[in-house]
Amino acid sequence: MNGNQLRAMLWLRWRLTLNQWRRGGQLNAVITIILLIACLGLAVAGGVAGVVGGALGLSEAPPQAHRATWTSWSRCFSSFGRWGSSPSCSGRKCST
Repeated sequence: MNGNQLRAMLWLRWRLTLNQWRRGGQLNAVITIILLIACLGLAVAGGVAGVVGGALGLSEAPPQAHRATWTSWSRCFSSFGRWGSSPSCSGRKCST
């Protein structure tokens, strides 16, 4: 993927999001903004907690603890990526 394709995908995602907000009404937009701010705050807090926890908790930990930590994080992120990829059946017969 080159830069132009990435820009086009980001632009399209932004336009689709704006259209959803417009069709959803003002209450939907307000709720979305509140949830967005809450998620950004949690992301920043989680990043800070991860850096502090890594500096204090893993600085003198044995190699097994490092391996277990990285294995756990990689499994969490890989399973998180699969949540949105399941087929939507909505009453129809599904084929996966």
